[in-house]
Amino acid sequence: MFRRGNTLSRLFAWLIILSAPAVAEGQLSFHSDTVPVGMAPGVVVLGDFNADGLLDLAVANTLSNDVSILMGRADGSLEPARTYPAGPAPRTLVAADFDGDGVLDLAVASESSSPSISVLVGNGDGSFQSPRTFPVVGALFSLATADFNGDGAPDLALTLRQGQVAIFLGNGDATFQPVRYLTVGNDPHGITVGDVNQDGKPDLVVTNRGDPFNPSSISVVLGNGDGTFQPARPFSVGSDPRWAVIGDFNQDGSPDVAVVNSVSGDVSILLGAGDGTFRTGQTVWVEGHPGHLRIGDFNGDGREDLAVSNEMFDSVAILLGNGDGTFQRTQSFVTGTGPSDLKVMDVNLDGIDDLVVVNARSNNLSVLLGRGDGTFRSSTFPVGLNPMSVAVGDFNGDRIPDLAVADDGSARVAVLLGDGEGGFGSARYLYVGSSPKSVAAADFNLDGNLDLVVAVAENVAVLLGTGEGQFLPPMRFPVYGDNPSSVIVADFNADNVPDLAVANTDSNNVSVLLGNGDGTFGPPRRFPVGSRPRAVIAGDFDGNGLLDLVTANEGSDTLTLLSGDGTGTFRATDTVPAGGRGPWSLAAGDFDGDGRLDLAVALWGYIDCVHYDPEHGYCIQFGHIAGTATSVLLGRGDGTFGPPRQFTVGLGPDSVIAGHFDNDGILDLAVANGESGTVSVLVGRGDGTFNPAQHFGAGRGPIGMATGDLTGDGQLDLAVVNQYSHTVSILINQTVEH
Repeated sequence: MFRRGNTLSRLFAWLIILSAPAVAEGQLSFHSDTVPVGMAPGVVVLGDFNADGLLDLAVANTLSNDVSILMGRADGSLEPARTYPAGPAPRTLVAADFDGDGVLDLAVASESSSPSISVLVGNGDGSFQSPRTFPVVGALFSLATADFNGDGAPDLALTLRQGQVAIFLGNGDATFQPVRYLTVGNDPHGITVGDVNQDGKPDLVVTNRGDPFNPSSISVVLGNGDGTFQPARPFSVGSDPRWAVIGDFNQDGSPDVAVVNSVSGDVSILLGAGDGTFRTGQTVWVEGHPGHLRIGDFNGDGREDLAVSNEMFDSVAILLGNGDGTFQRTQSFVTGTGPSDLKVMDVNLDGIDDLVVVNARSNNLSVLLGRGDGTFRSSTFPVGLNPMSVAVGDFNGDRIPDLAVADDGSARVAVLLGDGEGGFGSARYLYVGSSPKSVAAADFNLDGNLDLVVAVAENVAVLLGTGEGQFLPPMRFPVYGDNPSSVIVADFNADNVPDLAVANTDSNNVSVLLGNGDGTFGPPRRFPVGSRPRAVIAGDFDGNGLLDLVTANEGSDTLTLLSGDGTGTFRATDTVPAGGRGPWSLAAGDFDGDGRLDLAVALWGYIDCVHYDPEHGYCIQFGHIAGTATSVLLGRGDGTFGPPRQFTVGLGPDSVIAGHFDNDGILDLAVANGESGTVSVLVGRGDGTFNPAQHFGAGRGPIGMATGDLTGDGQLDLAVVNQYSHTVSILINQTVEH
């Protein structure tokens, strides 16, 4: 995918705690609030698929035509997803023992040119057999399971958009009897099973989206217990109802129904009489386009609450129940992009309801850990429209780490103050100028308070901190370069005052601005480098005790070494191949233990023609040909480097940082992969090589990273800026020390 001005700011950050389940000694492990699954995930179900007594997850992935299985661990974490083919465009799924062998199976409804239901028979160890397919006539949407005829074998109910529900009565051997059809309302969407008339027989509640000539409604279809059903009865709700849940919201012992309405942006509460009829109750406004809802007791008061996913705002809203059939809206919590389904479960086994949210557009799951008071602990925080880089420091003097994020989409910097418990307050936005791409923090006026510097269009903006979390209006200093993309802070002239180096992508140079110690800077000194420098890094690469600079040049696929003379002046001494296409980010460290600085380079890829018109002889569409590697160049200590060696990471690596992530004293690498939405961690072997990458979920379009010890446990954690989900994700290091 194209991007709107990417950059790396190599910064160090404090991070926030999500949870820290134990892992085996020496094993590298990070906990993230996001878990990668397949493409366009839609629905998630819970079940113990490997019979170990722990809940596992199954997710239907519409665009990758498969099901992701995530096994639960005893410490409350999830194993990486395993995938199984499930037919074309699987939309929804349910879990039950369809063949009567005591092992959970899956039934998957696939919406394609040939709609069908596929049954994946479980093997009892978390794996599944090849799907057995049963054709369906009509456009399908949602699926439910129960024993509708009382024979002990699970049956299926499937909504069909032509105004019907298809009933598949199971034979107990993973096959089904000929389909039976029920008439419901117009354009049925969601289906829920429950005993709404309290006769001990399963009934159906179906949401009907309606059309201009047929109003939205729900259909209540009472079951007879023999596989047949009574005629549907409609009940009015809001506009475009998507899903319904059944609970006892007023604690009178009779089933009630809550319905989420996407177009009217609210939840309809229908209070049951216990005989299958309902009266209209409260309508709770939740704004946006709510898509799904679930019941839980999120504040531990014994009353049923609701969690509602919101596709427009990429969040989950919490509605706390009052126990009388009414609800109060409290607050919303950030998820991934395009939340669709969600489930309530105790993820970390602390006895408190948590949420697992399926994010259809960021291809992952978000895990929101409940605090037991109606709020959730998330390690994902909204930070504007197009966040690019992050800096961390104590901006208000409370000894608690805060965040500053450069937001290219709003011409501002977002400042989020930490609460000391792993969370951050709402972002405060500071205008800095057009196209802020990189941010760094330092004390530029030597008053003991952290200040900010931001690379903006043709300038750097300096915001002096007051020490109370506030900043003075920006002072701008020209860089005399085009499209400044990366800014770093170092003392280049050894006067104990912070200086700046800025990579100017479109003018092919680096600007160095020497600090005056009062928050101002001298005129820029410009030094030519390779084509389109994306990142700059400082270090003593030639062993003379003076700081040098290296740039990653995306346009020429090279690295340029600028040797420093200790006065703030540099000269280009070498240009070397980066080891692949599109060098985008740099990290420096001694990767082979010889006392000399080495380099790691994230190789983003390149732009090329992806749709060529041979008839007219020109390219119709250009696109990103994503890289899949990070290269390592071992330094010789004299300003030269050995040949690059590639190590495989995720798709479209944007950012690389070095750190001791597994506590063995040997430098490792972490790489943010913009196209695959993951972070790859390569554990160093101490000889300049690395073990195969381990992958951890982030947000959508991770583009910048920082590392630091947030939890105070002596281990480096990771903070990841996600360009396209407009968030910062936190990955907490759970590795046990050697």
